Amino acid sequence: MATNNFKAFALDPNANVMSQADWEVLPALLSGFTAGKASSAQVNKAIRQATTIAALVGQFIANSGADALDNADVNGLVTKFTNALISTLGLGTASKRNGITGSLSGTGYLKIPFLNGSTERTFIIQWGSVANGGSGTSGSATFPIVFPSAIVGGAFGPLDTENGGFSVSFSTRTLSGFTAIFRDISNAPYPHVPTRLQSSTYFVFGY
Repeated sequence: MATNNFKAFALDPNANVMSQADWEVLPALLSGFTAGKASSAQVNKAIRQATTIAALVGQFIANSGADALDNADVNGLVTKFTNALISTLGLGTASKRNGITGSLSGTGYLKIPFLNGSTERTFIIQWGSVANGGSGTSGSATFPIVFPSAIVGGAFGPLDTENGGFSVSFSTRTLSGFTAIFRDISNAPYPHVPTRLQSSTYFVFGY
């Protein structure tokens, strides 16, 4: 069993310590003891508060399996306390990875770090809008950020007030953007070349 050298002081229910109510209004609580003699009850209260927290932290470290030693090794205790937090919260290696970052706007992205085996990677989700410029089958868009390695997939969310609507799909796709094909199936005959403005939101994801 791990050792905890840090012990709380004056824990007996009948210990000679001043009451909490008196302690909170004690002038020396702000200024410290500046002149004369402090009563033993006042000193015991100050020591008990400090040592209780020290004992708590020491026991937290010991509960994780590491010794909490009173050897003046502050940096060592910091390391043990940090490791105890990671272990107790079950964070594992996630505590050492970057957090989720991104830009939440009409054209934005999210970067989500994850561990792929033993390699840290970043999964990226991006979104925005694309249009055909008022007519025709072609539209293009540039991603908010460039995908470092690959695009896994994507989807469109066309919005149309015409009966029948329209379709949109990827025509070409690179790590930095794409071109899209628009087809009007509301009133344009085959091959359904649009003669009006068509626009769509998009989502793409990759790494």
